[in-house]
Amino acid sequence: MDKPIKEIDEIIREKLINYQEDTSTGFWLRLNTRLSRPRIINGTILSIATLAGLFFWLMMPKPDVEANILTKPITEQNTTKSISKQTIENQPGTNSGINSQANNFQVAKEQIETSIVKNITTPIGVAATTFDRIIVATKQPTNVLNIQNTNLLLHDSNQVIKLEPRLVSGLIPEEESRAFIPDNTERSRDDQSYMERSLFRNFSISLEYGQGITRKSFGNDPHLQEFIDFRLNNEKQLMNSSYGIKFNYHHKNWVVSTGLDYTTLGEKLNYNLEETVIDPEGGYYLYDTIWATIIDPENNMVPMIIGYDITKIEEYKNVKYKIDNVNRYSYIEIPALVGYNFRINQFNVHPSIGLTFGFLYTASGRLPKLDSTNFSVIHDKSIYLKPIATNMVFDLSLEYTFNRKYDVFIKPYFKKGLGSIYKNYPLSGSYTNTGVKIGVNIYF
Repeated sequence: MDKPIKEIDEIIREKLINYQEDTSTGFWLRLNTRLSRPRIINGTILSIATLAGLFFWLMMPKPDVEANILTKPITEQNTTKSISKQTIENQPGTNSGINSQANNFQVAKEQIETSIVKNITTPIGVAATTFDRIIVATKQPTNVLNIQNTNLLLHDSNQVIKLEPRLVSGLIPEEESRAFIPDNTERSRDDQSYMERSLFRNFSISLEYGQGITRKSFGNDPHLQEFIDFRLNNEKQLMNSSYGIKFNYHHKNWVVSTGLDYTTLGEKLNYNLEETVIDPEGGYYLYDTIWATIIDPENNMVPMIIGYDITKIEEYKNVKYKIDNVNRYSYIEIPALVGYNFRINQFNVHPSIGLTFGFLYTASGRLPKLDSTNFSVIHDKSIYLKPIATNMVFDLSLEYTFNRKYDVFIKPYFKKGLGSIYKNYPLSGSYTNTGVKIGVNIYF
């Protein structure tokens, strides 16, 4: 069994810098317990793996060294717990660079969590494997050398290192040998790692649907107060709906959003009117006769009717009628919002404020005139409606993150019209919408 042990010893020397030989009985005994396969099979597999690794190591371009620091504390129990099937332990008393004082060398795919942030330094001029990610949890600064894709749990210094290689060999320049991430990282390690590797890592898309209530307000012209009361008493608030897609840009915790919204608002008309009209079936006529005196052949004065003056006396009646249709105004809106993210574990609180610019798309209904009895039909080309409406928007999005790519949200919102939607009309009227939206955020 001497030859396999020496081969393993050479491999460990190549992969772990500053390693010193430990020939204690317990160390080699634990190594020998792993060699259950025949010598020929082990040698063949080891040769193929070495050649393949060397080939890809030489062919791949050298990337930068990046460091991702996790955000949750690690306990003493977690640092000594085995998280893989392959573990190589060293006997106490050794003084190697990585295996020292009963350290565990463990291979695992699990991600380790920490709350300590330190610099990661690779010595200049050392041939090393460059890594796609270096995740370090430590109480002291840590030197990271040429180590394979693995997790290292070092309980004597409370260090946990996870390295993922890109299989590139060479010297790491001084300017590329250091990486530092501040300890106020807001997103989880999965989210940040994914976004760093994505071309559009600072962007996301939001799909949303909402329901709300429309309330209207009119100007304070005292000369039109009777007409204002007439409208307010006969028009009721109406539920409105909205659909939207937003494009979000993330910079640290700030979010800038724009997109397209389709919003419908309006009111329910309930006018019970009464009008006095002429009764076509009533009325009567007054006849006034026209008399004249003529002289007959015998020279006598004879009165006679020569015409009639007819006057019709009209009769009136009160007619009641009802107007109960719905006025609807549909707008295509372009929002411009700025928000800020407050992240709490898997939850995210995201208030935002801004403006929307709405373009009238469709309109239908009837608009009462100042005489309170006649109505005008309205449409998207109506002379009484402005083609553009501006609103101020405030919303508060409460989000729950499922994974690094998706989260769902519920969003109460408040939208206040900044001007009248009418033109060529006696009143100035604006609308206020309040409601709730639900939707999903998709991160790139």
